[in-house]
Amino acid sequence: MMDWLGRRYYRTVFPDQFVERLNPRRRAIRKIQARAGDRLAGIYVRLAETEELSPEETYHLIVWTIAASKYVSEADFSRFVYEVHKPLVDAINSVNGIEVVSNNPQSDLYFNLKDLKQLDLFDLDLDLEYQNRDR
Repeated sequence: MMDWLGRRYYRTVFPDQFVERLNPRRRAIRKIQARAGDRLAGIYVRLAETEELSPEETYHLIVWTIAASKYVSEADFSRFVYEVHKPLVDAINSVNGIEVVSNNPQSDLYFNLKDLKQLDLFDLDLDLEYQNRDR
């Protein structure tokens, strides 16, 4: 409960337009996450534009998927990329007005504090649910 509350009040806030654009791909992203299960330790992003953009403008996004080393060995990492990372990036990149300009699948063994400080946790449930309830 405390983890949920902490994420709820200290989460990354994305522009409403960005979240609205992602909403149609929400089901596809959830399916990818469900198939990944415990293999997916997290999705981290960096959005170049932090302000609301007009419908004609494009959000530029960096996406990192973090593989849980407990469930994804180095030998299985390419399978993680093929089954989780690539479909997730493709789902996000298929959204009109959002362009994934860089992506990086990474094992949690190599994901460090410097990376964490440069990226924001993308929590699909909180980011999309929270904004939809407020409308």
